[in-house]
Amino acid sequence: MSPRKTILASSLAVLLGTGALLSAPAVQATGSIGDVWSQIAYPTSLSDDAALTPQGFCALCHVRDGESAGPTNSYGAAILNACRDLTGGGQCTTEALLLAAFAAAEGDNSDGDPDGFINIAEINADAQPGWTVGDNVPSSLVGELLDPVVTAADIDVVPVVVDFGSVVVGERVTGNEVTINNVGGDVLTVGSLTLTGDPVFSLGQNTPATPFDVPAGGNEIVGVVYEPDAVGPDFGALEIASNDPDEPLVTVALQGIGIEVAQCFPSVDPLELAFGQVIVGTTLQLPVTLTNNGSVDSCTVDVSVPQCIDGEFVLTSPAALTLGPGETSIITVAYSPINLGQDNCRIDLAIVEASDVTVPMSGEGVDALLTDLDIKQFKATKNTSVGRVVSLNITIENNGTEEGPGLLTVTGEQNGVPFVHQVVEVRDAIGNGATKVTLQSYIPEEAGEILWTADLQDGDPDDDVATALTTVR
Repeated sequence: MSPRKTILASSLAVLLGTGALLSAPAVQATGSIGDVWSQIAYPTSLSDDAALTPQGFCALCHVRDGESAGPTNSYGAAILNACRDLTGGGQCTTEALLLAAFAAAEGDNSDGDPDGFINIAEINADAQPGWTVGDNVPSSLVGELLDPVVTAADIDVVPVVVDFGSVVVGERVTGNEVTINNVGGDVLTVGSLTLTGDPVFSLGQNTPATPFDVPAGGNEIVGVVYEPDAVGPDFGALEIASNDPDEPLVTVALQGIGIEVAQCFPSVDPLELAFGQVIVGTTLQLPVTLTNNGSVDSCTVDVSVPQCIDGEFVLTSPAALTLGPGETSIITVAYSPINLGQDNCRIDLAIVEASDVTVPMSGEGVDALLTDLDIKQFKATKNTSVGRVVSLNITIENNGTEEGPGLLTVTGEQNGVPFVHQVVEVRDAIGNGATKVTLQSYIPEEAGEILWTADLQDGDPDDDVATALTTVR
């Protein structure tokens, strides 16, 4: 407990008794209360000082306004606050007001002297300008109340938890700070700063050497550093020892998570691009999805297709791209056979931050339509809600002369944002009617209509496209 609170508690038992209740917001030294303060509490010279207001004692708590007392000054406001503390926020008795007048600290410097003494000590020492010592101070207030009181050092640390979040193993994170504030009236001496827990935490270079002092109302900054040496969570603490009588040891929790080394980590789907049978003189275009599975770094990729088989394979998407962590991009290649027979080529992906990737390609030029897969029906869940499953299925049939594969690409667009949902190879035997294919389900995360598009390519010069609509509420 602070000295002022000790004084208040000890004196309250003496002074608080029954008395007329006053409205705290409207406390003024007038009438009977003024008489009590003038005749019992304060030196009578107050009321005799012609330089003050006609009721001179009012200048103790009020701003002078001509010949009358104006609004409360800083000391008057301190009296009101002290009185409210004494009464637990209720109304102030005459005795409580009297005690508050003697016990209110001079922290607001109402007399121009920021010494932190209680006002009665300054009054008794004739420290208040224009005042003289009176003989009528109540004996109950003599002793402890008349001794100078300086509020003890009081530590306040912000924050009490420092969370560094996810940090790559081996990286050093600086800039996180702990502020040590002294909200008391005496000098705060910090005797030691001790780190405990995992040894991956350290103090910053600008942290002051211990012991060090923090003046009343001042602060000092302590830097904390995190450098994880392994994957996983780390926990520690910064222990701050000081001369705060109530809180000699403050602990600041430290935490962080070490993660794997940041890198570009690319993957492609499919691993091989098979165009199947394509009629000579026609063109089939197929996609490859490139994904950066890394956690932090971007992938810088140069895409190229060499001159294979008289240029029958041609890159139709941008030749340079950059993928951030978790991002994907679609690479498209067109196959246009100019003669009969098997053709082979590749897609070269030169990745600056990782190893290069090669995607083999194959196709066959034919002079007749051997495989002709067509979309007979495309269905999607018509109505659903956020978080509920959307089912998708498609029915295909083969109107050609031989069984063969086709590549089905299903995309969606919701609220103007397109996305690739699934790319899958489908086939249908000759003469077996139709084949139903169940696609991956989809769980929407927001409301709005989803327009589904199914695009089937199989060497047939005409693209087979079908759409479906899902309404999400």
